[in-house]
Amino acid sequence: MGTVIHNLSIKKTLTIVMATLVLFMLLLSALSIVINKNGSNSLHEIADVSVVQMNAINRILRPTSLRPMAALASISRHGKMTKTPVK
Repeated sequence: MGTVIHNLSIKKTLTIVMATLVLFMLLLSALSIVINKNGSNSLHEIADVSVVQMNAINRILRPTSLRPMAALASISRHGKMTKTPVK
C-alpha cells in the first residue's frame, strides 16, 4: 500500500479526489430526484383522498339546501358530524 501512495503524483491524486467528488454529487442528485418524485406522489395521493372525502360528505348532505349549512355549522361547533333535523 505504501508503494502505491508513493507512486501517485499530485495531479493523479487530485484527479482521483475530483472524480470521487463528482460521483458523490451525481449520487446526491439522483437521490434528490427520487425524493422529489416520492414527495410529489404523496401530495397527489393526499389531494385525491381529500377529494374523495369531500365527495362523500357532499353525497350525505345533498338532499336539501339547508342541511349542508347546518351540518357545517355543527361540525365547526362540535368538531364532528351530527345529524341535524331538516326543517
